[in-house]
Amino acid sequence: MKKAPEKSHYLLIITVILCYSVVGVSFGALPVILINEERFSHLTLGVVIGSYAFTAIPSRIVGGFLMNKFGYRNFLIIAAFILSASTSLVLLASSPAHFLLTRLCLGIGVGFMMSVTTAWIVDLPTNTGLASKLGSIGTLNYLVLAFGAPLGAYVSNIYDGRQTLFLSSILPLLGAIISFKIHNPKPKKRRGTRKAFIMEAFKISFLPGVVLMTSGFGYASIVSFGVDVAKYKNLAWPGAVVFTFGFVMVSSRIFITKYIERYKESAICSLFFMLEALGLGIISYFKNFLLIILGTSLVALGMAFIYPFLGKIVAYSASNDVRGTALAIFGSFINLGIGIGSILLGGIASISNVAASFGFAAFITSFGALAYFLKTSNKHTS
Repeated sequence: MKKAPEKSHYLLIITVILCYSVVGVSFGALPVILINEERFSHLTLGVVIGSYAFTAIPSRIVGGFLMNKFGYRNFLIIAAFILSASTSLVLLASSPAHFLLTRLCLGIGVGFMMSVTTAWIVDLPTNTGLASKLGSIGTLNYLVLAFGAPLGAYVSNIYDGRQTLFLSSILPLLGAIISFKIHNPKPKKRRGTRKAFIMEAFKISFLPGVVLMTSGFGYASIVSFGVDVAKYKNLAWPGAVVFTFGFVMVSSRIFITKYIERYKESAICSLFFMLEALGLGIISYFKNFLLIILGTSLVALGMAFIYPFLGKIVAYSASNDVRGTALAIFGSFINLGIGIGSILLGGIASISNVAASFGFAAFITSFGALAYFLKTSNKHTS
């Protein structure tokens, strides 16, 4: 007897939260470990934090193919174990190279987890709109970051950063257990040759992915340096930027997505890229608390809809058998943007200041407005 799809939808959401919590907590714990405890530079922090993206990228792409072989549930369990093991290994880290290695391993788990959960939730037979489905996984990630990063920093300051990460490594294993209660549809059978399948998936996802990559600079600036810029601007609450970002982004996706679902995807994306760039510029230039919160809210509003609506372009351009893999490849570009962004922004912050890094992120993100020229070929069928 099949498990109710709606119940499975919520169980999958819980599973994603548990798996991604190790990433959210690490964004708060690693600055405490690397800056306060180990006395490494901001450049080292940026390299270590962003490095996971460089394994998440190929892993997300490879995961788009492997999940068809292993099945959704089995592949998610593999991802959960990688997330847990890589996070617990931080107990043994004592140098930048050690931290880098654990972070690179974490990226493999993140890539696998993101590819399989995105395809899984799209294939669940529910009445939820496509943009809402595509945005739901990212919404959960941002929600976890909004609460996980400040929580990780708070617990690490009270106790110990390494112990905080080790305790968080239990959470993905709980997610793996819950996955046995989720309806597990079979991935669509591949048509044609493997080479043709791969070429079609890359062709569909490449241009939207490149555009998506520019938004990763805004994400990297907020998540990696949001606390630092709040301190640089002398805000009373250092976690205000990261928390506002997560809160506004999640609220926007929950309450606004269904009202704009019917509008042209490329036009929506272009508009929200401009809002994200404007918000980053405000954060970079102004010191007023309310203006910084306004800027952060604009970044969050842009990030809320860029991925799901670019994702709709990919999904509608792909046939059913290619869709999951094309979305996995497309999603990997955000990881590329985060990785490159974290390193470049960390370098700018070290050479100049953290506010300048937000200005650079605004410049890069503004190119995302070119999304207006992306076209949908409408190959998708229900």
